[in-house]
Amino acid sequence: MAKKEWSISLKREFYKDIFGIALFPFMLCIFTAIVFIVYLSPTIKMIKGDRPIQYSDKVGTYYVETNYNDIYGTSSAPQDNMVIVFFANKDCDQYYCLPMTGNNIRKDVASVFAGSESVFGKAMREKMDLDRGYKYTLDDDLAYIIGKAEEKIASLSITSSFKTESDRGNIIGSHIINNTDIELSGSLNAAIKSFTEETDISVTVIIDKAESVFGLKTPTSNILFLVAFTALSIFYIVKATIKIVRRVRFEKNPQLFYKPTIYDQNSEEDGY
Repeated sequence: MAKKEWSISLKREFYKDIFGIALFPFMLCIFTAIVFIVYLSPTIKMIKGDRPIQYSDKVGTYYVETNYNDIYGTSSAPQDNMVIVFFANKDCDQYYCLPMTGNNIRKDVASVFAGSESVFGKAMREKMDLDRGYKYTLDDDLAYIIGKAEEKIASLSITSSFKTESDRGNIIGSHIINNTDIELSGSLNAAIKSFTEETDISVTVIIDKAESVFGLKTPTSNILFLVAFTALSIFYIVKATIKIVRRVRFEKNPQLFYKPTIYDQNSEEDGY
């Protein structure tokens, strides 16, 4: 039997093959490291507690409506009132404010509080200094804002703030509900009392923790991305490693990878 001649690649070609196989997973490792630096650090911070608040108009509206009904449900004039909810975050550098007026309040009066371009909304943007924070000024800030709304309603020169007359024999008075650790000095209480005297509208101001009401965002998308990207990187690295091992084995023992064909059999029979 004639022996099969085996050719062994030159060392230069061998290293070139190894470099070509390893280049993609090597670059992938570098890219993975960059992705981890970009995504992992903020994701860990979010998991530890530095997560942003998950603000939601739906949740905020539900909160305001529920509290309005709870507070004024037993009033003899349940639609003659108003609730202003101020959601404060723990650092007092963000806020979310929602006013709600009863259905019996005149449209021109209700419009003073409707939207960011209303008198109330503009006064809010003008007065609230988020760079400075409002932990020690919220009382005076809200008092100023409600005072601006009172001035606007007074300038309308209307005889009543309501669409129709109501039974005002059992009215819930204006008051403040503070569910935070922000201290109030008394300016806000005086402001809502003055507002009620001017407009006959009972006002309840609720100050609550935004984190408790809305909850914090979970970095689900970041986590899933990191898991998927890591799994994909491992897959390609393992695949490349297998190719490198096979290439090294082929370099040392190429005959192990040779599969005889019908032509080899014919050659042996012919004595080649």
